[in-house]
Amino acid sequence: MRVVCPDRFRKERSRVPPEPAPQVRDGLVRTGLAIAGVGLVMGTAHLQGADAPAEAAEPEPEPRPGPSTEPTEDPEPVLHGDYTDGEYTATGPYVAHGADNEITVTITLEDNDVTEVEVVGTAESGNSARYQEEFAQKIPELVVGVPLDEIEVDKVGGSSLTGDGFLEALNRIRDDAHD
Repeated sequence: MRVVCPDRFRKERSRVPPEPAPQVRDGLVRTGLAIAGVGLVMGTAHLQGADAPAEAAEPEPEPRPGPSTEPTEDPEPVLHGDYTDGEYTATGPYVAHGADNEITVTITLEDNDVTEVEVVGTAESGNSARYQEEFAQKIPELVVGVPLDEIEVDKVGGSSLTGDGFLEALNRIRDDAHD
C-alpha cells in the first residue's frame, strides 16, 4: 500500500499551468478582441433594426433630389359615384424610408365595380421592391368585385406605405373615370 504525503498532494493540485508563450498569448488576445468586435457590430445592427426582418439588410435607395410628388397627408378618397366602364391607369407617388417611390395602378371598371387590377412598382431592390411586390400580389383579392368608391386599403402584404401610393392612384383613376 502506498501512502501519499498530504503536503505533496496539495502541491500537485495547486499547480498553476505555465504561462503561454508571448506569441500565443497575443494571438489569443487578438482573437478575443475580434470576437468581441463582431459581437458589438451584430448587437448594434440588431438594435437598429429590431423590428425589421432579417433580410432587411439591403440599403434603401437614396432619396432623389427635386420636389416630392407625394401627398402631404394620407389621401382622402375622391368619390364621384358613377364611372365610365373601361381600363384606367394612374401613378401613385409615396415616400418610404426617406426615398420617393411610386406604383402604377391599372384598373378595369364595369358597372362601377373593379373587375381587374394590376399594380406595378418602380423600386428595383431592397425593402421597397419587396413590399411593392407583396402588395401587388395581395391587392386583387381585396379590390376585385368591390365598387370603386368603397375601396379603402391600409396595410396590405406587410406594406403600410405602398397603400398610400395605391390610394393616390385610385383618386386619379376616379377623376379620369367620372362620367
